[in-house]
Amino acid sequence: MLEAAGHEALPLDDDGVAVQIDPLDARVPGALGREPEPRDREAALVPVLELVIAQLDDARVEHVPDVVDVPRERAQADADHKHYNQLRKLRMPTVVVNAPIDDIGFVTISTDDQSSMEQAYGHLVQLGHRHIGLLLGPADHVPSRRKLAAAQLAAGRYGLDLGERQIVHSLYSLEAAQTAATRLIAEGVTGIICASDPMALGAIRAIRRAGKRVPQDISVVGFDDSAMMACTDPPLTTVRQPIGAMGRMIVDLLVRQMSREVPSRDEVLFTPELVVRSSTAPISS
Repeated sequence: MLEAAGHEALPLDDDGVAVQIDPLDARVPGALGREPEPRDREAALVPVLELVIAQLDDARVEHVPDVVDVPRERAQADADHKHYNQLRKLRMPTVVVNAPIDDIGFVTISTDDQSSMEQAYGHLVQLGHRHIGLLLGPADHVPSRRKLAAAQLAAGRYGLDLGERQIVHSLYSLEAAQTAATRLIAEGVTGIICASDPMALGAIRAIRRAGKRVPQDISVVGFDDSAMMACTDPPLTTVRQPIGAMGRMIVDLLVRQMSREVPSRDEVLFTPELVVRSSTAPISS
């Protein structure tokens, strides 16, 4: 059974497993050009489900998890997190993925947002960019907050300004990002760092509709390295999440909990990798 976004139902089987996945970071192949619907989020999780189930099978786990719960906006700091209390009461093996919330009492697996931003920002600086904009998710989305804090540190380290007008927030969709990116273009940025690949595609569309070119006039960096990003026009420079390594860690932690082992509550951070393609280039003279 797959619980769609926004549903609160949980299984009552004491041997069940709930994997908490931030839907805002789910990898939807390609760009939807609209707000994701529950069926889109389910489709995005298929590769993750296949990876987790296959690895549990290899580990000879008798009870393969039958639920992946995909609640809406759980990685937003201001959201209602009573969902976690239900999981604790049920004593269900749980791993929180890319949804870091303080004091939730579960082990969390996350991509290191500070490292991702440092790599993306440093890449643009090395190409000569000095007026860099950020296209982030909702202001209370924890991964976006972390990316913003890292960008502010990076800007200070390079002696660059990162004013409020160089930072815009958007929903995680191509269309919303396209609208938000127009404000950065009007501000005269020469590089845009985006919080997801679909947002980067929205930025590219906005740049072209403004009569500018990517990367000759404005460079764009995405985040995730979603499917087909090497096939976009231009191929997208992005920061790749180490999904394989994260999936293996998730399985290991779930298996340990199913064996009644109590894991550490610390957050485990995985280092992402900058993948340089053709959407970034040295700043035009």
